[in-house]
Amino acid sequence: MNVFDTAGAHTICDLVASRIRKDGADDSVFRERAVALTGTVVPALVWLRDNKGISLNIEVIRLSIELRWIWRLAMERHFAMRDPETGIETVIDSEGIPEDIIWSLKTYLDALPGYDPAKPLDQQRDQQPTKQHAFAQWYFTAAFPMPDEVTQ
Repeated sequence: MNVFDTAGAHTICDLVASRIRKDGADDSVFRERAVALTGTVVPALVWLRDNKGISLNIEVIRLSIELRWIWRLAMERHFAMRDPETGIETVIDSEGIPEDIIWSLKTYLDALPGYDPAKPLDQQRDQQPTKQHAFAQWYFTAAFPMPDEVTQ
């Protein structure tokens, strides 16, 4: 049974956040940002599961923490799914997604140092938003390694 296909957003957030490593005080800011990212992305995923029929799993969660994915859903209202076998991306219209979910995604983006909401993601002044997000994203990579990384 896939718990991600049935659990509520709060349960999934707790499950994912519990896997995010605690290395020490020096990185607590980025760990906290990773936990906040979980609380931002998971409600969107649960809404998409319940209203657009996507199946939640670790691969979908990994994809959803990419900055480009967050930006596209927040700003363009498009959910991008990538087939892990073919690499082909399918875009799902997220019409009807509640504004409080979109607001949460935009708030996450706005909190990234250097992010300018008036500009598309690929036209930001510098790479600072991407770099800052990558620190938080790293925690997910450590918590949920790719299947081939587990066996190494």
